[in-house]
Amino acid sequence: GVTDRVYPVATLFRSNEERLAFVQYLIQRYRVRVLVLGGSEAVYHWLPAIKAAHPDVAIVDHLFNSDSHIYNNRHYAQAIDATVVQSEKVLEDIQRQLGDPAGDVRRISLGVEIPEEQALPKSGEGITIGYFGRLSIEKGPDLFVQIAKRLAARHAGVQPSLRFILAGDGPARETVHNLVRGAESFIEMPGFVKEVRSLMSRADIVVLPSRIDGMPAAVLEAQALGLPVVASRVGGLPEMIVDEENGYLCAAGDIEMFCARIEELIRDAELRRRIGSAARRSVEKKHSIGLMKARYLELLDELDREK
Repeated sequence: GVTDRVYPVATLFRSNEERLAFVQYLIQRYRVRVLVLGGSEAVYHWLPAIKAAHPDVAIVDHLFNSDSHIYNNRHYAQAIDATVVQSEKVLEDIQRQLGDPAGDVRRISLGVEIPEEQALPKSGEGITIGYFGRLSIEKGPDLFVQIAKRLAARHAGVQPSLRFILAGDGPARETVHNLVRGAESFIEMPGFVKEVRSLMSRADIVVLPSRIDGMPAAVLEAQALGLPVVASRVGGLPEMIVDEENGYLCAAGDIEMFCARIEELIRDAELRRRIGSAARRSVEKKHSIGLMKARYLELLDELDREK
C-alpha cells in the first residue's frame, strides 16, 4: 500500500548525509518497493546511493513543468524507472528541449475532490477576484497586482466595487508585499492558507497570470467550485481551459488582455455562471481525484510486479 507516514527530514536532521541515511533506513525498515519523487532537489542527488543499496526499488519521478528539474531527470536517468507528467503540452516542451524523460513516461492528470454543490452566486454589489498559488515569479503574482490596480482604478467610485484576494506564500513574498503597499484597501493578502477552498469560495472570478506553469491545482479547485478562471496560455493550462467555453486564456504577461476578459465576467453574472458550470463539468469528466488515484495505483502496481 501507499504509506501514510510523514517525516520532515529537512528539519529532523542537520546534514544531507544524515537525511540520506534516514531515508535508507526507512526503505529497509518498511520494505519499500516504489519510491516516488515530488520535486526534491536533494533526493535526485541521493538516487545513485539509493539504487546501489536497494537495486530492486523502483523510482518514479514527477515533472510538473518544462523548467524545474528536467535536467536532474535526464542526469539521473539510469536510476529512474518511470516519469510522470501531468499534461501533454509539458511533455512536448520537455521532449523538444532534451528528448524523452527518464524511464517509462506516463501522463497522469492532476485530480481534485469535487464538492457536491457548485459555489453559490455571491450576494451584494461587489465582485471578488482571487489569486491562489505560490508567490513565485513564474506564477505571476506581481502581474496579478498590476491587473488588480488597473481594474480598481477603472472601477473607483462605480459599481460593482472590486475586491482582490492574493493568497499564498513563496520566495517572491517580499517583492509582492512591496507591490501591494498602498493598495491594501482593495487587495487582501492572507498569506498561506491551508484550507484554500473555503477562501476560494468567496471569489467570483479566479485569475492565474503564470509565466510558466504545468497543471496548477488552483485552477482545478476553482473549476470544481464552478468558478470562472482567467489564466495564461502556457504549459498545461490549455488542456484545462477551452477558451471562451469553460474559462478564458490570455497571452502571458498581457495585462490589458487579462483586464478585458475579467471585465467581461464582471459585467455579466450569467456569463460567470455559464462558464463556471462548464468548468465544473470538465473537472468531473477528466480531473476527479478518483481517476487520478486509479492511474497512480495502476502504475505503482506495474512497477512493483516488474521488480
